[in-house]
Amino acid sequence: MDIRLVDLTRSEQENKEIAYALSDKKVITIGRHVKGYFINDIKIPNVLRLQRNVSKKQSILYVEEEGLYVEDNGSKHGTFVDGEKLDVGEKKLIKNGSVIGLSPYYELRVKIIKDEDVELKEITDEDLGLEDKLKGGSSAELKIEEE
Repeated sequence: MDIRLVDLTRSEQENKEIAYALSDKKVITIGRHVKGYFINDIKIPNVLRLQRNVSKKQSILYVEEEGLYVEDNGSKHGTFVDGEKLDVGEKKLIKNGSVIGLSPYYELRVKIIKDEDVELKEITDEDLGLEDKLKGGSSAELKIEEE
């Protein structure tokens, strides 16, 4: 399972999708980027000064068997899930497409890609453009000459 957080605020400002890929860690911290403060796994950068409303220790994500959970970590402006403010210490299960608000001005969208959602396709010679090159015989033949 691949989990990404799409930075809606930065994506809108830069007119392209910007996402944070979650590592294999089971506990992931989110907070404002502060020079010299390296504790957070996901650091929200200074974008048009909107990140100033994101706390240094904003939220915690938990990757568990049941799914992905978010918890407010005592932030000043609160953590929201789909517009609903979480109480400090409250863990909420979040689903694919949920929006996590890190303040009233900064949002991330959850994007979960499950292994079964990824279509695997066998690559053929035609896909590689080798169809015509192999008609006269396999290019993989190896000739060994004895000395």
